[in-house]
Amino acid sequence: RGVGIINDAYNANPASIEAAVKTLAEVKGRGERIAVLGDMFELGGQSRRQHLKLGERIAHYRLSALYLLGAQTTRYVRPGAVRGGLPPEKIFFGKDHSDLARQLRHRVRRGDWLLLKGSRGMAMEKIVDKLKG
Repeated sequence: RGVGIINDAYNANPASIEAAVKTLAEVKGRGERIAVLGDMFELGGQSRRQHLKLGERIAHYRLSALYLLGAQTTRYVRPGAVRGGLPPEKIFFGKDHSDLARQLRHRVRRGDWLLLKGSRGMAMEKIVDKLKG
């Protein structure tokens, strides 16, 4: 329907998410740039700090919106992004994949670009399936 989707949902770590968000920000076009991020797993005792730092870093890419799924992104990426300069009204949460797909379906328009990224266990590709359905 004219919405570009970057489905990089297979795996995630701080560097790969930042690289994906940078790519999203550089895509040419007239529409919005929207990142849909899930938790990063297997960070051990660094999880809180890495999620906070990620939020701060991705705020600099001036996304149109940031949608989050998972306890870590909700709890830590959001405040990090706000601290990094992303306005809170541009950050949204989903309680599950279906909820995020519903929110995105109401928002996205022809020419917009979506990035989906999260650790394998977050199964972010389910959002793409629900958007197509």
